[in-house]
Amino acid sequence: MQDHDKSGIYKLICKTCNRAYIGQTSRNLTFRYREHIRYIKNDDPQSSYALHNLQNIHEYGSLKDTMSLLKPIHKTSMLIPYEQLLSQTFHHNRNLIPEQNCGEQNPLFLLATALHSHLPTTALNARSAQTSPDLATLELT
Repeated sequence: MQDHDKSGIYKLICKTCNRAYIGQTSRNLTFRYREHIRYIKNDDPQSSYALHNLQNIHEYGSLKDTMSLLKPIHKTSMLIPYEQLLSQTFHHNRNLIPEQNCGEQNPLFLLATALHSHLPTTALNARSAQTSPDLATLELT
């Protein structure tokens, strides 16, 4: 199964400014991408991504070029916590579109960044930790 046929946390890139929108869906990514594009084409800012493109007169790209699955999620109860964690990570790294409100700091983000900053370099290498966006590999139960 290809990533665009899966559900989970996704990243949608603005083709003009290369900033990201982080979203979640329990449906497949292809379906969700089509919704975002329909909002833009109909001048209907129902998502922050559509609002960003419409307000700034930015361009969107093809599904293949602009949308990627960050974290496949099967438990719908985990969609919102992971979306918050990853949107805050992208916001922290200044890679999130400004129209997306990442809300209050997610305790998972605070914990993950605290762990990331306090682990010795050897422990980070052993865990294959690199930069903050790799927080997507965290396993939550």
